[in-house]
Amino acid sequence: MCKRFYLLLCVVWREFQQNAKWESGLYISEYTQGPHDWAKFYLPTIGWVYADASFGGSAYRGHNTERWKYYFGNLDIFRMPANDDIQADFTVAKKQLRADPIDNQRGEFESNQRSFRFNELDWNVTLIGFEFL
Repeated sequence: MCKRFYLLLCVVWREFQQNAKWESGLYISEYTQGPHDWAKFYLPTIGWVYADASFGGSAYRGHNTERWKYYFGNLDIFRMPANDDIQADFTVAKKQLRADPIDNQRGEFESNQRSFRFNELDWNVTLIGFEFL
């Protein structure tokens, strides 16, 4: 769902003639792990500013205005950015159609005969350890 938030945010921001980028990667905390998307907006006086509508939106719905404001200008430390371009070329070229045409947060899998969809694979993220440094 977060992917849709960021594509929409970028389209709206660009409609106002402002630079906007999408970025994705992994969100990893002691409670949850998995792919996630967020946006970056360019403000001439500040530079690139992050926004996470998923986390900010849930804070807003929970009446947590401090957290809501935080996620419209900041990101937390639990992110590992992996993608900042849609449909970027892979280091090893694919022979089959892409399984995820947008960002490939979980990678792509194929044989010489065909690509594999994510629902055909057992995919799991397991946190082995979590330590604040």
